[in-house]
Amino acid sequence: EKQEEERMRRLKQENAAATIIQSSFRGYQHFVRYLMEQYFVMKIQTYVRGYQARCRLKRLERENRDKMIKKSQRLSDAMTRVSRFSSVFMKKNSTPAARDVSFSSLYFSSNQKNHILTKRELQERREKKAALVIERFFIKIRAEIELEIARLEQKEREKLMSKRK
Repeated sequence: EKQEEERMRRLKQENAAATIIQSSFRGYQHFVRYLMEQYFVMKIQTYVRGYQARCRLKRLERENRDKMIKKSQRLSDAMTRVSRFSSVFMKKNSTPAARDVSFSSLYFSSNQKNHILTKRELQERREKKAALVIERFFIKIRAEIELEIARLEQKEREKLMSKRK
């Protein structure tokens, strides 16, 4: 009878140990599955955000190109007006001082003359803007990842605390 009780007690202990091992393993499997899902979700988000950024960049480039076309059209119109004005002005005042007047000084103020950019300067500005957009994007992603890691660590701590109780 004592042996039977000892055997029953031992079977209960083994059964309890097997249950704990199985539940721990299942928990581990769920945790690994969760991490894999999180990884793939982040991958998908990365691709989507990259696609959206490329679309936004194309749209901005198109808008800037349209602005530049309009600006060059205005410049062309202004130069036409200036050349008409200057030909009339030169006929009336054909003195050497009158000939020294530059076309751009007739239409543009001194501040505007300094702001006419070369293609290279425009490209550098675009590259700087694009670099800032990309940098801001990665700063946001880093913050999201750090928040997610902190949340997962907090969850793990809570699990450990609940298991200790």
